[in-house]
Amino acid sequence: MTAPKFLKLRLEMIQSLNAKLDRDVILHIGRHKTGTSTLQHTLYQNIDRLAEQGIFYPRTGDPSWAHHEVARLFTSSGRPTKPSSPQLQAALQALANEVHAAPQDRVMISSEAFQNIKPGLLHAAFDPTRTSVYAYIREQYDYAQSSYCQAVQARKDTEDFASYLTHFNPLYDEFLRLWKTDFSPAAFHVQVYARAALYNGDVVQDFCRACGVDTSDFTPIKRNANASIGGPLLTFKREINALPFTEARLKAMTYNKLGRLAETDPLFQQKPTVPADQVAAYRARFTDNNHAVAKMWFDRDELFELKTPKEHAELPAQ
Repeated sequence: MTAPKFLKLRLEMIQSLNAKLDRDVILHIGRHKTGTSTLQHTLYQNIDRLAEQGIFYPRTGDPSWAHHEVARLFTSSGRPTKPSSPQLQAALQALANEVHAAPQDRVMISSEAFQNIKPGLLHAAFDPTRTSVYAYIREQYDYAQSSYCQAVQARKDTEDFASYLTHFNPLYDEFLRLWKTDFSPAAFHVQVYARAALYNGDVVQDFCRACGVDTSDFTPIKRNANASIGGPLLTFKREINALPFTEARLKAMTYNKLGRLAETDPLFQQKPTVPADQVAAYRARFTDNNHAVAKMWFDRDELFELKTPKEHAELPAQ
């Protein structure tokens, strides 16, 4: 089945279930590697406190603390792979039932998987006149470091960091324009993901403040919700990625274990690096695009405060 037909069937299923939300929606779309796991775990842990403030945070999905499966309903690359599958129908029905039974005036949905979806497709479920969209963007080299670690930790990637930089190209201008066009411009909010830019240096407080949520009585999560690996652990995982295990099997065996191990020593969290001239060349690829975003969204000339990456003798460029 071709992707357009596949997607059309999914949207028809959503509409047939009357899943278009008849209330205001707070839609957090990431991006990837901007504290999303910490934010989602915190929101999930404080579902009752959100409810007291008139905000419903659905439990439907896998994992239960985020709404990645909701996002997957709008992409042909997600799972389940067949639009007629019982799993998909069950997921849609569960979401529709849960949302329509909730007494709260607002619904909060959070998944970084939304960043890979054409925003206009979401109109089948989210009324653009009643949806506020929140996005965070991260300086590209800093983003690349974290994204690379995630790719090695979660998948079977074996390429080195320098090679990864050749094809990791997060351009924010068109991405933000599409969301602003397909949803209400006044209700689209973008923030730089950097400690100095976030309210109190914290993504949870920044997001909640932006959408009018009081966090004064929130229960914080006890540990890093998604610890990334680095240093020798990153090198080790690249080596075992070459072994003849399926990606799913390898992730099940190592992902959480390596994440917990990374928390025991700063050495295991060191980010990959390349020489300074390569960092400068990589950043230069985004100069014009970042300038356009800075002017459009922040009324300034520079989008990010560029910092010199730390060098780690223990972790060479490869």
